[in-house]
Amino acid sequence: MIQLINAQFKKTHRTAIQGISWSLPFLYAVIVFFYFVGRHSHPRVIYSAFFLGFIVCAEFALSILVPMIYAAERSAGNFANELRIGVSRKRLWYSRFGMLVLMLIGIELVAVVTFIGLETIFARHILGINELVYACLMPFFLIPIIVIYQVMACLFSYTGTLITGIIFTLSAILLGTTDLGNQIWYWVPWTWAVKLLYQGYGQFNIGFRHLYWLMALVAVILTLSELILSSVWYNRWEGISKME
Repeated sequence: MIQLINAQFKKTHRTAIQGISWSLPFLYAVIVFFYFVGRHSHPRVIYSAFFLGFIVCAEFALSILVPMIYAAERSAGNFANELRIGVSRKRLWYSRFGMLVLMLIGIELVAVVTFIGLETIFARHILGINELVYACLMPFFLIPIIVIYQVMACLFSYTGTLITGIIFTLSAILLGTTDLGNQIWYWVPWTWAVKLLYQGYGQFNIGFRHLYWLMALVAVILTLSELILSSVWYNRWEGISKME
């Protein structure tokens, strides 16, 4: 599996994917840092805004990144090579998912390290360890939607995935940052990260921690279920897209 994930990474060499993946989070961190320069905001407000903005941007950016990764296979014979190379389709599906998760981790590390470095050196704002750990783990609630984006990228390429990303992002903002989603956000996976961060950041009491880890467990179960079902579908898929 490690070799397959490495092979998936090699496919992105000499493409715009790697440049975009590492430059945009760095640019985002710099922009947020300079936005708060001279505003005398409380460090908790600054970091909350940074992580909340990162989650929203990442949720939408994944809907662009995932079809970009699948575009190479589509252009090289409409997935004919990948679906007929003799390697288990399920393993290929899992390896690409693993690559996307690792890319999400790397993207977050670039953004977080850059922003914390700037805040620590120039603004003297140091984040508490509990807040840092919980905030850094928030983007992992986005992992369940990676599988959804993978399926959409195979079936509908850029068009369908972007539409899905727009719907997910806008509904996450609406339901996650307002009272409209108080009763239903538990049932909308793409709002979990936004709602937990917006509602609970800075309130690391026992109730929040229990809710946080309960939702984390649900996210893991949901992701595993999605992977199993989607891999069964991918194993039977004929490589036909409907909107491109």
